[in-house]
Amino acid sequence: MSVSESTKKPPALAIGLHWLIEELRLETVPPAVRSEAVRGARKTRIVDGAILEQYPLAYAPKDLFGHLRFAMRYEPIDLNTLAALFDKIDHEEFERWIKSEPVGRYARKAWYLYEFLTGKLLDVPEVPPTENVPLLDPALHVTATGVRVRRQRVIDNLLGNRDYCPMIRRTDRLNTAMQQRLGEEAKSIVEGVDPALLARAVHYLFTKETTSSFAIEGEVPSTDRTMRFVAALGRAATAIGQGDELVAGELRLALDELGAITGVISPDEVLGKVFSTFCIGK
Repeated sequence: MSVSESTKKPPALAIGLHWLIEELRLETVPPAVRSEAVRGARKTRIVDGAILEQYPLAYAPKDLFGHLRFAMRYEPIDLNTLAALFDKIDHEEFERWIKSEPVGRYARKAWYLYEFLTGKLLDVPEVPPTENVPLLDPALHVTATGVRVRRQRVIDNLLGNRDYCPMIRRTDRLNTAMQQRLGEEAKSIVEGVDPALLARAVHYLFTKETTSSFAIEGEVPSTDRTMRFVAALGRAATAIGQGDELVAGELRLALDELGAITGVISPDEVLGKVFSTFCIGK
């Protein structure tokens, strides 16, 4: 063996969510962030647009639940990957792991997400009084205010519910943009625009976006139903600042129209989540 071969670094080992995807052959889009165990110090690398979070070899977990625990502790939450994982792993095996770490911060997060994503309850007693742990790390995600969940002693700060839950991962670029207060700048711009012209532009954008969204979902709604959905969204936008009940009423009408097309939207559930985590009137 040559000197160069003997000193060559071993390949990076996938850990966390990427290990779970590869090991269990999960059918899901890989997360944007890939964690690796390497020989060397902790560092972040950007390679061909991919984000590589590299950790010393000592961080490498030994088993499946070790990798899940690592993901809950260090990685951005990826609901698609977790849903695929929970659909594949054995329910009783997962339950035994949770029972072995009943108050563990990261086991509690995984437990909550398991029940949240699968709708299946584990035969595990409620966690005794202890510190509530945020489900999403605010340093890694844009989060809602959060609701305390007594069963697992977690704070559900997701931006949505099981039917619809956008995940916004924080990046340096996003954080910089959020600090520019673009909302205030946009408000100052539209205040000088003729209201009739602005209304026509908003209606056009709502219609275009709605049509594109239905096309992506493979839905072909009637023109009349689409227009009613767009009109309800427009009225909801206009109602912002005039009271939560008025906004909620218009959003409920829009969700009713959307639900009639997709058959999966529960207006009361969605609105309950919205008004429990955001103050629309401000």
